[in-house]
Amino acid sequence: QPGIISAQFAWCEAPPRPDTFDSYVASIRITQNKSGIVTSLSPSIFTYRGPCPAGEGRTGDSACEPCPIGTYRTGKDENDGDVCEQCNELDPFMTTSDVGMDTDRDCVCQAGYYEREYNETRRYCFACNASVTCADVGSTL
Repeated sequence: QPGIISAQFAWCEAPPRPDTFDSYVASIRITQNKSGIVTSLSPSIFTYRGPCPAGEGRTGDSACEPCPIGTYRTGKDENDGDVCEQCNELDPFMTTSDVGMDTDRDCVCQAGYYEREYNETRRYCFACNASVTCADVGSTL
């Protein structure tokens, strides 16, 4: 449904809702002279980028994509810029077992390391040795 935003700008279709993802909206820029007579119409297409869902992020103006291995995104912070967070910021040896992870609890120790949790708030990765076998990602003791 068309809508007018100002005397110089009108939508050809309704503006996107804030909860929509990656909407394409056509618009027309209206130029008028001092008498109010339309002198030109300039069509444009704008891309509205809604926030990415949890487990997905974007780089720049790209579409949402699953967070890559070693990253996660909760989607709870609307001001995070849709950037996936790095697991290695929790511990240098943390990664994820798959793409599209949506919580820091999805971060696990890399193969060759095992995880220990302290005070239910901090998790650490320790190197395995000959007495401890941990060939898989996410080993715990």
